[in-house]
Amino acid sequence: MRILLVPIFIISMACFGMGSKPPVKVPDVVTLPQPSPVHVEIQILKLTGYSPKQEVRYRKVIARTEEVINSEAFKARVLNFQHKGKAQFFDTLDSNQTVLTKVLSKHWPLDSRLEYMRKGSSTIGYTYSSVQWLALNARKFDGLSDKELSANLCHEMGGHKIGRYGHSSNYTSNRPLSGPYALGAICSDLY
Repeated sequence: MRILLVPIFIISMACFGMGSKPPVKVPDVVTLPQPSPVHVEIQILKLTGYSPKQEVRYRKVIARTEEVINSEAFKARVLNFQHKGKAQFFDTLDSNQTVLTKVLSKHWPLDSRLEYMRKGSSTIGYTYSSVQWLALNARKFDGLSDKELSANLCHEMGGHKIGRYGHSSNYTSNRPLSGPYALGAICSDLY
């Protein structure tokens, strides 16, 4: 892991005849990702239930999401993610480096299907550890932005399938800081 050292400048206003003010502290260490020769590919195994128009759109989202997860910006955001002032995700004992290593450790085999979930459901998508597929809510698909679809893909594939991380099924204030939700938010931000 490369470490970028940033000099700490302490500026004393007294030097400029403006009286004495407290010094300004600049962070002295920022963690940067090592350039990675690894290129993660999202391998589309099967897309089921999508109209031709929806499939074209989702394939574009998948391609852009692949660019995002392979970017140095994504790696830096994962490595520098913080929960309660510490470099960690909520609900995991893994270090941020381990989270990143898991997410980038292998290709993402995508078997996705559109599924009509009950009316009024807030669920965008879901998967189980015992299956290969992930399901997207067909009632929501067309109304979601590309960024939201990318976030869901990173949440389900990177967070649950590849990373094997979980989160509370009910909303809590810490759920957005869990591996799946945080990875989804990072993908959305960088999309």
